[in-house]
Amino acid sequence: MNEYYAWFDGACEPINPGGTASFEVIVKGEDGTVLLRDHRVVGKSKAMSNNLAEYAGVLHILRHLSSRPLGRVTIRGDSNLVINQLNGKRRVNKGLYFPIAIETRELLISVSVAGRSAFAGSPVSGMRSATGYRRRQRPSRT
Repeated sequence: MNEYYAWFDGACEPINPGGTASFEVIVKGEDGTVLLRDHRVVGKSKAMSNNLAEYAGVLHILRHLSSRPLGRVTIRGDSNLVINQLNGKRRVNKGLYFPIAIETRELLISVSVAGRSAFAGSPVSGMRSATGYRRRQRPSRT
């Protein structure tokens, strides 16, 4: 069975909500080969938020993986909200991110039917958002 590892990070800068939302994603195969490395601007308006940018990153990963051979997927990110909602530990509530969260969950179900998906929190600091802002380095936990 194929294994895929992916990371996502989103940001809404210089203000959240209402700034420029962007994300960066990386997808690697089980041998460490980079299959996808991308960053995109989601949009710039009052309707943009950090949570929306995080979800846009996960959705981008799932769309990419939906065209690949089936396998086990581990997706990591630093958004507890997104991770807990996609793991079913937290409800998706109304918010700027609501429509994209529903779309992401639906695609996750179709991708997960034949394979397995796992979401985990992980620091992804150092990834550069599409707006050019460098995410702050988080102190390591010892």
